[in-house]
Amino acid sequence: MKKSLFFALVLFSLLNIFSCSSKKDEPTEPTIPRSSIPTNSTFSAKVNGVSWSSTSLSAIYSNGFLNITAKDSNGSTIIIQFQPMSGMDIMTFDLIYSISTPNEYATYQATSSGNVYSTYANSTNVLNNATSPSEVNLMKFDEINKKISGTFNIIVKDPLTSNVITIGNGTFTDVVYK
Repeated sequence: MKKSLFFALVLFSLLNIFSCSSKKDEPTEPTIPRSSIPTNSTFSAKVNGVSWSSTSLSAIYSNGFLNITAKDSNGSTIIIQFQPMSGMDIMTFDLIYSISTPNEYATYQATSSGNVYSTYANSTNVLNNATSPSEVNLMKFDEINKKISGTFNIIVKDPLTSNVITIGNGTFTDVVYK
């Protein structure tokens, strides 16, 4: 009987010790200031007249160039790259190839393994001309909160097949860039 009572006391003591913990030992959820949580960034367009909306969106501002990459749920991707000027909110960028702006372009890829359509041109294959310009209208370039908004209309071409895709009525709103 003494052994049973001793065993019960030891077991009770151990349970009591391990069941008690202080608040200090509990992990706490990190507090993220509301101002650092991105707002509802959006990126949408009509690809050959069909509504297209991103499910994944990123933007990087590096070496003076802003690159926006948007993907939809089917794996198609739109990439737009241009060179905004610091201190200016409203700007228009013509994505027509020229020697002075070779790093301003747009691409579209229907699937991750599909052909890449582009506004970029080489000496034998000019993709766009004055009658069908591809352009981005930057409406907000917030360098403090690192957010951009604007519109775009783009014509891209597959250099292998010469097929053309029109990406129109494009908008991007409050896209957070790094």
